[in-house]
Amino acid sequence: MKKYTRFILLLLPLSCFNLNAQDLQTRAKITSNYTILSDKVLRETEVKIENRRLRSIKEAKVQNMPVFGYTRDGSYYEVFDIDSNGMLLYRRLLNAGSRVTARVDLINSPEGIIPSLNGLDMIAGVVDGELALANHEDFASEEYGGSRIVERENDYSGPRDKRFEERKMHATHVAGTIAGGGKLSNGMSEGIAPKATIWSYSWNGDLIKMTKMAQEGVLVSNHSYGLNYFDDNGNLLHSSLANKFGSYEAESEKFDWVTYNYDNYLPVVAAGNDGDLTFAVHGYRSKTDKVNVDMLTGTSVSKNVVVVAAVHDVPNYIGAQDVRLTYFSSQGPTNDFRIKPDIAAKGYKVYSPIYQNPTKSTNELKTNLYGNLSGTSMAAPAVSGVLLLWQQWALKVGKDHSPMKSATVRALMAHTADEAGINPGPDHLFGWGLINALAGVQVLEAAELKKDYAFILEEKLITNQEFRKTIDVKEPRKLIATLAWTDLPGKVSSENMDEEKMKVKSNLVNDLDIVVKKDGVSYFPWKLTKDWKNPIAIKGINDVDNIEKVEIDIAEPGKYEIVVSHNNELMTGAQNFSLVVTVGEFDDLVVEEPIIDPVDPVDPSKEFKDLEFVLWPNPATTSFNVKMGEEYIDAPVSVRIFDLNSRLVGEFNYNSTEDGIVVVPVDKLSSSIYFVEVQSKGKKKQMRIIKQ
Repeated sequence: MKKYTRFILLLLPLSCFNLNAQDLQTRAKITSNYTILSDKVLRETEVKIENRRLRSIKEAKVQNMPVFGYTRDGSYYEVFDIDSNGMLLYRRLLNAGSRVTARVDLINSPEGIIPSLNGLDMIAGVVDGELALANHEDFASEEYGGSRIVERENDYSGPRDKRFEERKMHATHVAGTIAGGGKLSNGMSEGIAPKATIWSYSWNGDLIKMTKMAQEGVLVSNHSYGLNYFDDNGNLLHSSLANKFGSYEAESEKFDWVTYNYDNYLPVVAAGNDGDLTFAVHGYRSKTDKVNVDMLTGTSVSKNVVVVAAVHDVPNYIGAQDVRLTYFSSQGPTNDFRIKPDIAAKGYKVYSPIYQNPTKSTNELKTNLYGNLSGTSMAAPAVSGVLLLWQQWALKVGKDHSPMKSATVRALMAHTADEAGINPGPDHLFGWGLINALAGVQVLEAAELKKDYAFILEEKLITNQEFRKTIDVKEPRKLIATLAWTDLPGKVSSENMDEEKMKVKSNLVNDLDIVVKKDGVSYFPWKLTKDWKNPIAIKGINDVDNIEKVEIDIAEPGKYEIVVSHNNELMTGAQNFSLVVTVGEFDDLVVEEPIIDPVDPVDPSKEFKDLEFVLWPNPATTSFNVKMGEEYIDAPVSVRIFDLNSRLVGEFNYNSTEDGIVVVPVDKLSSSIYFVEVQSKGKKKQMRIIKQ
């Protein structure tokens, strides 16, 4: 892969923000380093996939197997392919407070830190059983008119029967969890990114649609469906399917192929809803010790995607005990003991727009229906929305105005996840923990400020080389270093189903390692013990995961060296990787510190004491107010504004009024984060402000 080319996207005030964060020019820049497949190649592949689907339908009828049906929990499934052994493959929908649980309300609610981080002009792909209902009221665009649902293919032309209703309701609900506008007066239906645009697709030929999406610069797509191995009574369709759980299969490999070739593109996948069927599966294996483990299949075993588990609502996270897994959420790990699922989000009784077929009596299509659904299908779009907001931050607020690589997003996700589960570290139920949208933004902000205690790097490791970086810890703080990379597609073979062999093998192609060193002591990343009875997290050399996280709870003062290396030969001779490092708690990373202006440096001999003042509104659009105490009435006041690079971008001098308030204009500043320094009567103080 060629080196990613960065580009500049000018920021405009949101009141006149006509330039899409993902407009044609921006998406062209994103894809400038991609190998674009021709329409002819894509069409030929699409025809082959469709022929396989039609063949599977024909074969199902010959074998007297269902072409479609409903699982015992009411989820729709249908046959779509035949594997190399002639086994029919079925695909199913996975539906069985999301904003609060993910901490999104602390970002883009009116009281959040960045209300404008709401998905405006961002695109999320939704591949589902059917197209979402485009004219539902919750998808109306206030900025541009029309619908924020873009139908990227022709709508289903068949009968509007129960099968169609199930598929379209599911797709509409998923799209609403990402981008619902919250039209209801109580805001219950508001999605994670309530102003985002959804590109809606059906699931037939999903590989081709994902490739096209990536080639057009889409950064995040949602896939709330997976393989179905069970009949209507919760029994395996065939006993041989028991060996496929946790195995790296063709469905796993195809998602890794797309993500490796288009390394800004990140699919989010539902883990599955078979968590309560472990005994039905493992009874075939005669392994009674396998309880509450090994229920992932197909795409949820992929390496480069984000696999999402479902938890109950978490209205106020205090600790790991607040996060409860739903009974249906499918458990990991994979057969090579990778940490899967990757992350957890609310998936129980999620309220969102829905679709219902028109009644025969009136034939009236209702576009204002909402309802609760549960499933990992509902958890995945919450994560998709969060990742989309992080990319919006990179495009709109970040200094380079460039999207993050998908490996960077995955590293940030694991780095900032909140602890879940009964044991420290990641596990096979919740992955790295509960998604934390706010912490992700806090780390992005701190890294943007180029602080020596927070940075995000995108680098390349060459065969037989190491990457080293030193960080100086000033006082006892928590140190976290997270490494992630987009690996080549793994090899699909029958060995992947052999659990004993996979204990000493791995589906990784390029195996990178991270270690943090200080004074002869090495700190290793988390990994799972390769024991089906108790796959808990321990620390050591990780030879299976392409996300590795080192955590030092109390890093004593001194210099720490972060080393990224590799095992064995690197395929293609090199491997891109992403690294996220922080020292300290996430909510303390961005602090209000004086900025030394290189043009007008502060005299170090002059003592300044803190000046107390109030600043509002924050965020600001055209101006903000500064109010000081009575002792500053009629005193000269100096207000200076600095950007993220410590450059002076505004300076104003006033005599404060009788009420102690001065008004500072910011209408000519671009949308970003700034630092406001107020000085009066030998005192000064700095505060952060967001310009919309």
